[in-house]
Amino acid sequence: LPLLRKEMKNGSPGGRQLYVYDMASGAGRDAAFLAEELLCSSVSGDGVQFHVTAIDHRYNAKQSNIVQNFFERRNVREVTSVVKGNLSKWEAMREILVSARIANGGADGSSGDDASSHDIKTTDILYCVRFLVRPLIRALASCSLLRAGTIFAISHFCVAEVGSVWPFDHPSPETVLERDEMNDLFAAN
Repeated sequence: LPLLRKEMKNGSPGGRQLYVYDMASGAGRDAAFLAEELLCSSVSGDGVQFHVTAIDHRYNAKQSNIVQNFFERRNVREVTSVVKGNLSKWEAMREILVSARIANGGADGSSGDDASSHDIKTTDILYCVRFLVRPLIRALASCSLLRAGTIFAISHFCVAEVGSVWPFDHPSPETVLERDEMNDLFAAN
C-alpha cells in the first residue's frame, strides 16, 4: 500500500494509470483492501485512474461470482476484475498480461488516437501473498511485456540471514525464499 500511494502521487501532466495484479488472490480480500484504500486515498481524484485484477486458478464461474459479489459488497466492483489463470504455468500469466495490453491500449497504455494520452504515466504493480512459484517469478523478472518501472512485491516466508537454515517444519524449506533472492533475481534482469 505505501508503494501504491507513492506511485499515485508521481503524476504526470496527462494523468496517472495504475494496473494492479493480485496473483493467487484466493477470496480477493487483499485486492478488495487495496482497491478500497486507493479509492479513499486523498490523491485518487487528482487524475489518477487504477484497476485491480484478482487472478487465481480456482476462479470457475461459481467462485468468480463469489469474488465479484464480495467486490460489490465492498463497493469496489467498478475498479476490480476477476481472472482465472493457472499461475503455476508462465504461459497463463503471459496471456493475462497480453490481454491487459490489448484492453489498455498497448504497451504504453495509450490508444494512440489521442495526442494527450502520451502524457499519461502508466505503471503495472504485481504482487502475491504467500505464493511462490519460482519459474513464474523468474519469467516475470525477465519479461519484456512489463513496462519499465513495473513494481513486483511478494510477501512470503524468508530465511533470516544469507546461508541460514529454515528452522521450522512448515512451510517446507524448499518453498522458503533465500535472503535477497528476489532482489538478486530482479537486479540481474
